Amino acid sequence: MKISSRVKGIAIEAVCGLFILLFVYAAVSKLLDFENFRIQIAQSPVTAAYAAPLSVIVPVAELAISVLLLFKKFRRAALLAAYTLMLVFTGYIYIVLHYSSYIPCSCGGILEEMGWTAHLYFNLAFVLLAAAALLLSGPNGSRFTGPVMQLFVFGLLGLGMIGILYKRSATTMQEHNTFIRNFPHNPNKVREADLRYNSYYFAGTADDTLYLGNTTAPLIVTRLDTLLSGLEQDTIRLLPDNLPFQSLQLEVGTSGFYLSDGTVPVIFRGHQRHGWKAREAWRGSIYFSQARAVDTSFIAVRCFDRDNTFTLAGIHLPNGKVSIKRGLLQRQVDGRFDVDGTLQFDAKQEKLMYQYYYRNQFLLADNRLNLISRGKTIDTIDKAQVQVAYVKSHREYKLSAPPLTVNNNACIDNGFLFVQSALRGRFEKEDMWREASIIDVYDAAANRYISSFYVYHERGEKLRSFMVNGNHFYGLLGRYLVDYQLHPAIFTTTK
Repeated sequence: MKISSRVKGIAIEAVCGLFILLFVYAAVSKLLDFENFRIQIAQSPVTAAYAAPLSVIVPVAELAISVLLLFKKFRRAALLAAYTLMLVFTGYIYIVLHYSSYIPCSCGGILEEMGWTAHLYFNLAFVLLAAAALLLSGPNGSRFTGPVMQLFVFGLLGLGMIGILYKRSATTMQEHNTFIRNFPHNPNKVREADLRYNSYYFAGTADDTLYLGNTTAPLIVTRLDTLLSGLEQDTIRLLPDNLPFQSLQLEVGTSGFYLSDGTVPVIFRGHQRHGWKAREAWRGSIYFSQARAVDTSFIAVRCFDRDNTFTLAGIHLPNGKVSIKRGLLQRQVDGRFDVDGTLQFDAKQEKLMYQYYYRNQFLLADNRLNLISRGKTIDTIDKAQVQVAYVKSHREYKLSAPPLTVNNNACIDNGFLFVQSALRGRFEKEDMWREASIIDVYDAAANRYISSFYVYHERGEKLRSFMVNGNHFYGLLGRYLVDYQLHPAIFTTTK
């Protein structure tokens, strides 16, 4: 049945009017709230790596197509462009629904209130409207080969564009990230415990028990179960107990508990199952500032080398031997301040990790401090920005200006590296930095950034230290110990 030219004309005019209304409204909504729109698409794994150009290209394209639809001379080309663009949007929604853990909508206006499935059908409806208008504007009779072929070619073009964009964006975010974070899902706070004092630190975990040390009472160990209940305290007995310690640090694990103070080259060891008695396990001649117990026979430490710079070393408890691992910490400025960082041990994978404070680098080693790999965090500071001056009167080097801190705290659990970042990424709102801390998650072995999440301040207190055990994130904020349950989306960018 042939359709009269008048009916065709009315139908085409109606479709063009609908597209003009849709595109103008969507483009103006984006431009009126441009910063929010750019932030939203920057948080999408489909578009994150190209958020800056896309935040301009999309509304400009919508407005340009709307203008071209007003003129009959350009109407067919404009309908093809509208058809292709709607297929791009439809492909985006499809990827969000089937391959993305969570993506905020970035359409603007009332369209932002639509559910993802409803949005998919909405887009498909406009794809069909554009296709119908293009077919109606083609040759009469049965000669539809030209318009149908155009729909097919431009359909492949639109879907191919979004597919390529997704693949390239994912690769860029994971391997060539330009400091754009992905926030798939914030963790849920499930419980908290009031510790009454803010002098606690995480000493470790073993047998479904959390252990806390106390900087003001170094021989007191506090125990809680993983539900943050059943708080109990014990007193550690040192044998001998007459050494001039300045700052004893407690570490508890499945192999027992360890006490050390690097200003006194002695390490104590005991086992919580046999009572909280600690005996001298090692006495040597090196001074160290951090220690991580790997097992009953090996302790990894950060110590001073012959030239008074920091290096990593292993202490073999059975024979007291010290193995200096020179070259693991890479010097950039002075070998002390520029290599400052935190040494952590992943008990589940038996690997050691060192995260630098003032540069975007970390290293991964096996349980005997043999280098496995070096990795980078997603920020762009690869050289420590520290200024060091020598003070003759004290015969020591000191920082002559505040350094630029890149990473604050860090921990590693089952191969996942969690870093409390000190720098704001691209397209992130400054207000959030006054309300929360940002934790970045990496696959340490693959040197791959995965995602980020917020840990909001509690009662005006910021996150000062944390540990991760499986899908639980434990944080100390002031006098409160909080437990956040991590969403599976935090550990992967895909479903």
